[in-house]
Amino acid sequence: MTRDDTERDRINASTTDSTRTIELSAGGFTPDTEVITATGPTRVSELSAGDYVYTLDPVTRLARLKPVTGVQRVTYDGDLVAVETNRCNIHVHPDHRMVCRTIGQDELAIRTAETIDDYEHYKLANEWRTISGDRLAEVDITDLLDDYEMCVEADVHGHTFRRRLPDGCDPVRRNGTVGYCFDPETFKTHQDAIESLPADVSIHAGLNHHRRPYRFDGDDFVEFLGWFIAEGSTTWPDSSDTVQVQIAQQDETHRQVIADLRVS
Repeated sequence: MTRDDTERDRINASTTDSTRTIELSAGGFTPDTEVITATGPTRVSELSAGDYVYTLDPVTRLARLKPVTGVQRVTYDGDLVAVETNRCNIHVHPDHRMVCRTIGQDELAIRTAETIDDYEHYKLANEWRTISGDRLAEVDITDLLDDYEMCVEADVHGHTFRRRLPDGCDPVRRNGTVGYCFDPETFKTHQDAIESLPADVSIHAGLNHHRRPYRFDGDDFVEFLGWFIAEGSTTWPDSSDTVQVQIAQQDETHRQVIADLRVS
């Protein structure tokens, strides 16, 4: 832990549960700090009352969604505490409450950032349990996107395949001599009919883009998202119109786990 005396705004938010309201407390994040919300990582400066954020119960170690009841922005010109970890660096107000434990200590403790010793080896609460729910059996990314093109390569001649399509299922163009391409609206309207025919169906962004699978095992997809959120990044090469996804991982065992995920 180190000190940072740069003048910054301090964001302070409170959440509520079914039994009590937690008042705005001392402490707070800098505006650019991201927290995990119901819709993904969001800067605290962009939070509003009613947004749902994930909070940790230090006793049960269950991560739960709780609504934000208020956001307070104040100007602070004192020292901030810089928390530097292997996965993230954040700056917090000295009175900010940190959930952590030292090496060899299993129980989580809540300490203010100011009372955490410089350069002491602490572990933040990055291992938690979630509430069990229905398994996500499969992910169809056409349910999540609205700008794409579906490519169908049939096992029969293109005209034969076309005659088997239902009325109104009109392709936007030919896909070689044995298939067709469909826009999102047509594909979603007639998805069951298209997928029932003997054909290979894939997705791409448009002409000159690689074709990819669009259905994925639910467990593998969620695990891949976890790896990407923790260790991933994206780049747009000058020589390509397709984004490249990269996941940094030094552990050879973990690299193999990522490589074995059925998401490509």
